[in-house]
Amino acid sequence: MAFIENKAEFLLGRDEDLKYLLDYMKGLTGHLPKLSLDKDLKDEAESDKPDMAKWNLESSDPRLMAVIAPPGHGKSALLARATKMALQEGLDVFYHFVGSTSNSTSPHYLLTRLIKALVTDPRDTAVREACESGISAMTEYLRSQMSQIRNREQELVLIIDGLDELAGSSNSGHLDWLPPRFPGKIRCILGARLDTNTASELNKLKPVTRQLADLPVSTRQELVEHYLGKYTKKLDAEQLGLLTSSEGAASPLWLAVACEELRVFGEFAKVTRKIQTFPDTLKGLLHNTMTRLLEEDETNCIAKLLCLIESSEHGLPEREVLQLLGNPSESVVVPLLTWAHHRRQLKLFLRTFKTSDNDEKIVFFHKAVSQAVQEHFLSAKEEQKKWHGYLADYYDQYCDRPTLYERDLLYQLYESGQKKRILDHMKKSQRSGIHYHYFKVLRCRQFIFRRGPFEHKPVMCTFCANKHGDFVNTPFANKDCCYHCGKFLPHFSRDERHSVWFCTQHSHGVKTFAFQVNCHICGRFIRQADMNRTSGSHPATPGMDSRSSQTLPVSPHFQGVNCPVPILLCDMCNMGSSLHSGRCGKMVTDDEE
Repeated sequence: MAFIENKAEFLLGRDEDLKYLLDYMKGLTGHLPKLSLDKDLKDEAESDKPDMAKWNLESSDPRLMAVIAPPGHGKSALLARATKMALQEGLDVFYHFVGSTSNSTSPHYLLTRLIKALVTDPRDTAVREACESGISAMTEYLRSQMSQIRNREQELVLIIDGLDELAGSSNSGHLDWLPPRFPGKIRCILGARLDTNTASELNKLKPVTRQLADLPVSTRQELVEHYLGKYTKKLDAEQLGLLTSSEGAASPLWLAVACEELRVFGEFAKVTRKIQTFPDTLKGLLHNTMTRLLEEDETNCIAKLLCLIESSEHGLPEREVLQLLGNPSESVVVPLLTWAHHRRQLKLFLRTFKTSDNDEKIVFFHKAVSQAVQEHFLSAKEEQKKWHGYLADYYDQYCDRPTLYERDLLYQLYESGQKKRILDHMKKSQRSGIHYHYFKVLRCRQFIFRRGPFEHKPVMCTFCANKHGDFVNTPFANKDCCYHCGKFLPHFSRDERHSVWFCTQHSHGVKTFAFQVNCHICGRFIRQADMNRTSGSHPATPGMDSRSSQTLPVSPHFQGVNCPVPILLCDMCNMGSSLHSGRCGKMVTDDEE
């Protein structure tokens, strides 16, 4: 709610847009164009119409509303004020502002919240199981519940802003989880930036589109007077007219940045000339502002702070910022007076939010600021890797908070290209659930045909099979745990599908000669004759399933000295591989790409 209060405070004007949204929320759509009827859709080609039947929807169901605007035009402030007013008037509102919290950018988190808000009993077992599955399964569950959702007696308003900032928003079909309408008494307002992939995806759902117009001159003047008035400053009529007539003044964010530049400008006689030098674009104005900040900064902390926040995954806690701006290796933090001065200089660009564990993080106030920092400081790939590497070293060597260490270290290592360090970290850490995403992205992408002439199955010798910790730091023996995540695999549940196979590229060192192979862990030779113990075809041979021709890994109880033992993958890490085909089990590190 603090995010909404903060955003809503910056809204000036937009009274007509605000009334339009509130009337839609209340169902007062008779006087609003394109909300009560579908006449504008009758001329659409059948293939271009949203698939209503697939979602069990009816033509009388209220259409979605999409609020579209260029960056900095006050879209989020408008939706925040509309949310606040709707709550004050007693409406039942579900709201989700992407970027307001660290996990708000996750489509899975958004869809989980949405499903629980729509269903009758969010604590039901079926709801819990659906929310623990992937996006596709959750979408199917939402479709199956549309009939029950239609029977809701209570009206509900859904407000989702920042769809273009969701993870994966550049991908085609990233809004496939969103129905073209919601049934019954549910109305939905969506927000996205103009000229983005998300705006194009939203258009496929044929919503009612409300595109925010440029601010009228009177509202621009009111905004300038309000901002400068807080600091007892004022422009004369000529200066005010010059500032508000600029092409960039159509954006409230442009005006706010321009006013801040004028507030700190010390020579009143040159204010008019200063206004004339302002670029007409938000991007250009932000670039000029950052250039000024760097010229005035004698500590070199501002550039460092902006790069660190941009390189973080979901912002940085203030405690960590103080350490990172100082000297972490010597436990020296930046002086509080210096930090307070820089925080005041950057107040227009930064905001804070609280995480689920009650930690307060510092992030950029607007996506446009983030993009400006990227272009100004981090346009080169090597520069990006440098800052990600700096954060990775901090989390790995100096961070004393386990939650931050586990949550942020792997992200920074991956972004800095240090895949070998990711694997080393996962081997010594037992929190495999957090790491599963990185198992997937680091694993070799080659799919193989098992038992083919160029693919090979790595094995262990008996000595290494009975040790533990060579794959992942677990208490289980190597022969009993997953090669990737360390999960224990009961012997009765194993079959040939659980064996690790390598593709041609990564099979070097697995087989040295036709009559012998190497232990994958210690490199000890294993005779080819002993390999028959894991790949024999006689029903009486230990390890064979006498009911079929399927070959099973040999039980360790039947193995002699230095016999080959298969290396295993659990079902999740095996990604559903079949008996005859699968994916190479090799983790690809920096040196192997």
